[in-house]
Amino acid sequence: MVLLSPRAKLVGWAKVELEAGETEEITVTLDPNATLHPLSYWNVNTNGWETASGDYQVYVGASSRDIRLTATLRVRRAE
Repeated sequence: MVLLSPRAKLVGWAKVELEAGETEEITVTLDPNATLHPLSYWNVNTNGWETASGDYQVYVGASSRDIRLTATLRVRRAE
């Protein structure tokens, strides 16, 4: 069982149905300018949304209580 941080949030998803033993490659695109501002925080000094560089833990599963895969996403902010 993987315990998710209280800060964990859903920022993208794709529904895929697979037979036992079947695999499929899935791409989920994160738009930093989307309404929910995935991977962003509000910077009070600049009065705007910013994406912090760093490593983010990614969880893949059937639900938040059924995590089957984890990976690290490295974000480098373009200057």
